[in-house]
Amino acid sequence: MSRRHNKGKTEGEKPFWISYADLMTGMMVLFLITMATMMVIITRKVRHVQAKEVIRSQQIKHICQSIQKSLSTDPVVHVDCQDNRISFGEVGRFAHNDYHLPPQAGPALARLLPVVLHAADDPLGRRWMKQVIIEGYTDTDGSYLYNLHLSLERSEWVMCLLLDARLNRNISLSQQEIQQVKNCFLPVVCRLMAPAPRRVPAVAWSLNSSSMG
Repeated sequence: MSRRHNKGKTEGEKPFWISYADLMTGMMVLFLITMATMMVIITRKVRHVQAKEVIRSQQIKHICQSIQKSLSTDPVVHVDCQDNRISFGEVGRFAHNDYHLPPQAGPALARLLPVVLHAADDPLGRRWMKQVIIEGYTDTDGSYLYNLHLSLERSEWVMCLLLDARLNRNISLSQQEIQQVKNCFLPVVCRLMAPAPRRVPAVAWSLNSSSMG
């Protein structure tokens, strides 16, 4: 009698356990499908972002190369498209404890300025070129605050040579061009370099990467 009762109970429980197992299997399958779908979506998004980044890098390189090509015959101005930097060699070297550039720097900046402004006003330049950062360098001799102030004076002096015709007679700008320079160029305090007693300042230009659209 007891065996029949147990047998009936087991038979009654079977449908429940079968349906529970089927439910768990279905949930697992649904989970795997969801994960696979998410992986496909994420992969597509990553590839899309990577493709846009490649296009962005190519367009930035094109901007730099256009500046480089325009100044390829210049004996002083050097454009490095690897680091997006513009330098002036010995013409851009400040004397020790001084923020004034040699006289040859004025003509070099006058040749550089229209090329950069033209690139900034180009469709690609308006999209990617945010600012030209004028960096002032010093050595580590003297106090930190003194060198910090000197580095700012050096970057600001370059800005003055770009804007003030009284300081740089090689430059003659309209009011619109003056405003363009103010919007485009930014003098900043840069790094303290050691051990050289004086450093070559670099005019570096940074690019707007905030928008990938």
